[in-house]
Amino acid sequence: IMNGVIYGIDNDGDVWAVKYDAVGDSFVVADPQNDIAGLGSWKSAQTVDIDNDGTDEIILASWNASNNDIYLLQQSGDTLVSTMIKNVPDASYRSYGGAVGDVDNNGLLDFVFGTRQSTPNGIIHRLAYQGGSITDSLNWKLTVIDSLIDTIVVQYDITAMADVDGDGLDEVLYSGTPRGALPTDPPPPIVILSVDLTGIDQGQTTVVEDFKLEQNYPNPFNPETQIRFTIPRALPVRLNVYNIRGQLVRTLVNSAMTAGSHTVRWDGLDNHGVKVASGVYVYSIKAGEFVQAKKMTMLK
Repeated sequence: IMNGVIYGIDNDGDVWAVKYDAVGDSFVVADPQNDIAGLGSWKSAQTVDIDNDGTDEIILASWNASNNDIYLLQQSGDTLVSTMIKNVPDASYRSYGGAVGDVDNNGLLDFVFGTRQSTPNGIIHRLAYQGGSITDSLNWKLTVIDSLIDTIVVQYDITAMADVDGDGLDEVLYSGTPRGALPTDPPPPIVILSVDLTGIDQGQTTVVEDFKLEQNYPNPFNPETQIRFTIPRALPVRLNVYNIRGQLVRTLVNSAMTAGSHTVRWDGLDNHGVKVASGVYVYSIKAGEFVQAKKMTMLK
């Protein structure tokens, strides 16, 4: 609902406006505006006054097999004006869910949304409004605030933002539903994520200067390879290997590490000491606010 009008968005990005007619005591459905919101965008649509000018807008993340775009819908008379404000670079997965709030308490809106079919698991994005014209893509900053969760492949389509612990800052809450999971698979977790931006420029929640995850060497490889990473300060580090389905294969590091560069060897075995099959694997690091993943290929 935006400014007294009910909007319905279908799976093809078509939008219907529904208005109440007080004289006839009935609801009137206008002809749809076609293809203005992007495929699947009904999964994430949020109504909010982005720039605090007293007028609501609709922000939503779309998905299909070839692109992921974030749209802004604004009222203009009896129609909606659609503006694509940001493209999610990796179109191999689909944007799902949506919530709005202010994770860093800077007075500017944050739009948070999840994903489906990302590798190896669900990714949670943050689109941070930087001020200025809301239709200018340069005034929006897109980052990943969480990814590579140790669970089965999930579509993270349930998102919310709220001050859970009463500290004046919004936390991001998310969960979802398994895709193609067996009945015996555990349900996805409910995650409460506090985005710590202390000492970090706005929006830089995942990639910080002096953090580095290098491409494994050799690549492709058989039977083993080395992974090198750098952290600027002592931190707990988790370095995992996943298969292309998002299942955890091997935990290489799960401990506190000193500042500097570190090299870890993977011998091609899983956590049970069994040789893995040839194919594409994903290795991911999480060290404090730094999250990154890269692909590698094992040959026969």
